[in-house]
Amino acid sequence: MVTSNPQERVEPRIGVIGGGIAGIVAALFLREKLGAKNIIAIERNPELGGTWFENSYPGLSCDIPAHLYSFSFAMNPNWSVPYPGRDELLKYIMDVVDRFNLRSLFRLNCAATRGVWDDERGVWTVYYKDLSKLPPLSEEERTAGGLHFDDWVRLSDPLGAQWAQLEALPEDSFECEFLYNTQKTTGAPGLPDIPGAREQVFKGPTWHSMRWPKNGLDLVKGKRVALIGCAAAAVQLVPQLQPLASHLSVFHRTPNHVMHRDNRPYTDEQKKVWREHPEELRKFRADFEERFFKVWLNAAFVEGSAEQKYVLEDSKANLCESIPDEKLREILWPDFKPWSRRVTFHDDFYPALVKPNVELVQDRIVRINESGVVTAAQNARDLVPDPNAPETQRDFDIIIYGTGWAVQSGKKGMLPFTGRNGADFMMSSVNIKVKLGENGIPAVDASDMGIWNYMGEMFEGFPNYFAPVSASGMTLISVIETTEKHIDFTLRILRHAISNNLKSIEPTREAIEWWIRGLDQKVKGTPTTQGPHNTYYKMYRPDGSFTTRVWYPTLDSPRELEQKLLYPVYSHFIKTPRPDGAPKWLVPTPSEVSLLDKAYEPLK
Repeated sequence: MVTSNPQERVEPRIGVIGGGIAGIVAALFLREKLGAKNIIAIERNPELGGTWFENSYPGLSCDIPAHLYSFSFAMNPNWSVPYPGRDELLKYIMDVVDRFNLRSLFRLNCAATRGVWDDERGVWTVYYKDLSKLPPLSEEERTAGGLHFDDWVRLSDPLGAQWAQLEALPEDSFECEFLYNTQKTTGAPGLPDIPGAREQVFKGPTWHSMRWPKNGLDLVKGKRVALIGCAAAAVQLVPQLQPLASHLSVFHRTPNHVMHRDNRPYTDEQKKVWREHPEELRKFRADFEERFFKVWLNAAFVEGSAEQKYVLEDSKANLCESIPDEKLREILWPDFKPWSRRVTFHDDFYPALVKPNVELVQDRIVRINESGVVTAAQNARDLVPDPNAPETQRDFDIIIYGTGWAVQSGKKGMLPFTGRNGADFMMSSVNIKVKLGENGIPAVDASDMGIWNYMGEMFEGFPNYFAPVSASGMTLISVIETTEKHIDFTLRILRHAISNNLKSIEPTREAIEWWIRGLDQKVKGTPTTQGPHNTYYKMYRPDGSFTTRVWYPTLDSPRELEQKLLYPVYSHFIKTPRPDGAPKWLVPTPSEVSLLDKAYEPLK
């Protein structure tokens, strides 16, 4: 039995892994809304910012309008255009970090490696490696292969020579009673399953769009370039590469709906009104959010809706305005509905494709070799390869992969976490065989990582563990808005646990079953479930059924999202009290004057 002064009270330790959007919001809300003073936050990179720090490829911009893709507590009247580029977005995030003094909460250059739950003590141990202890890279190492990268990029490449140095670093650790894992489910570059790609057999410069070298555009000038992939990243990259390359081959499997972007600058007068009259900016954002949500939700989930028709007509008009060749139009027009795959936005993608130095390649890629790409005379969309299809060698100077993220289906980033009774992070549903599907097919099994979750952020077997906007918590609209609401939801659960002196809290299996069954039933037959491939919105199970990765089909408006996350149902949780004799929790109290009290004033 634990013995101590029964009158003693201690504040629980709260850990945060990750310093991107979700980590920034979690740390800020824990400090300002909950009043927590015992926060331990780590971030792998040398700076906060997450996706917008790590990614820098030419043309990168957000495909959600910036007035929605911004923090509700730090609206920005100064956005230059509706869809600003990466540098402007990152500057905005850094302005918010500075405004709220958030760097003081984070240990930078600390890469989480694993986590272990101690059920007896009710404590998470998070192990990490302090990358600042590594020797600095030499200029030769930093520019290996002719590609100029920062140290943090080299150290994130498991195929690079520096990976061995990282592996040899000893682990440090910290303990916490409650843990937020905010690492992205879309964090790592997604290399295609093509022989020779992962083995890096190509002898020329090659890189992924998510790891863009500083001298990337200089290398492309006058060269024969292969761009493998034709989704969101490629749509933004092609207009940047086309004017520079002597020849650009775009390897294309599945077309996308590419809508007009209409990225006309905001006028100085408009921005002045928003700066001087914050209420006008708040109204503009609220009205815009309501309209945007309705269009996207109905277009994605309501077959035959006026909004779906609008998306189809706009993307078809964008295609026809720039592509005069009827055969090419057919190749570039999807045979599925919007949001079966991610909808993209660009005004310059189609015009770039018809330039004389650009080739759209539909042939199936057989392998990557030392001099380029070998293709077979078979449509890349065919699911069954034809071994008799004639092959063609295509030589290139540079190969770029625009194949997006490796979307994880698990509880964030696929780090090896071990929960209660040895629950394995990498096998989220081992020993769980609840039959939710039709005909007795289990909707959850040991290879179905990440589906077994509650409200997109909590998991059976992982007490006191929050992973906001993971698993089935993805969104069709602004991930920032969704993240804020999810973290508000977890704060209510966290305050409940602390106020009731709980050692641990986790969702019941029945609550998880209710959540998963409801989601899968809601999306059944909607465009997001169509098509034979795993996408941003769905993951196929081994039995051929699917699980959704988005939870908006259960909602009708942003206000309903807010209401659904406002009041947690505490009967949905397993609650374990702290043992007799253990110090009781000291309930955090927000300061009387919170930084967030004035936060709803726009940035100047």
